[in-house]
Amino acid sequence: MAAPGANGLDAFVDILRDEVNIREVVLTEDVASVASRELQVVPAVLGPRLGGRTQQVIKAVKAGEWERDGDTVRVAGEILQPGEYTLRMVTAPDTASAALPGGAGVVVLDVNVTAELEAEGMARDLVRAVQQARRDAGLHVSDRIRLTLGAEAPVRAQLEAHTALITGETLALEVVWDDSADRSTQLEGASVHVSVQRMAHAEPPRQ
Repeated sequence: MAAPGANGLDAFVDILRDEVNIREVVLTEDVASVASRELQVVPAVLGPRLGGRTQQVIKAVKAGEWERDGDTVRVAGEILQPGEYTLRMVTAPDTASAALPGGAGVVVLDVNVTAELEAEGMARDLVRAVQQARRDAGLHVSDRIRLTLGAEAPVRAQLEAHTALITGETLALEVVWDDSADRSTQLEGASVHVSVQRMAHAEPPRQ
């Protein structure tokens, strides 16, 4: 996110990351590093005031020959009045972005998904599925479990790469792979078997 005072959100980065399911949050006050402002005039409003000068203003805007000082926008020697123009935040092409209220800044998402990010996303989806299985089984929030999983080899490889994340988030002391088990949970389009069993005694994790 780029906006004046953005660094003041440092204390909330973990919340932002968890709520919108992203790996990293970057805060910067340098809005110009990720976005620019695009000026558009409203001829129907500007024309009655400037008459023949309107086309000169439009031409200057298209050429990027305008400046903004606070709330004042000046084009071709004319100061535009409220309602005669709009300003919007523009980011690089092919980026996912949204302007903050009032155009003070912008939020930009890097939506390029690498194989590593895809695997991590699947692991986090699995964590949510296991947590739901824990609730369905009536387990206490602190209960340790034996987690049984089943998936095709490529999916298993992706999930095994994030075993520490999965066991840490779900309190699984043991992960058992049963590739013959029925698969009912859908993760990123892949079918995965998930079942949980409460463990009576804490044992060293076995994977």
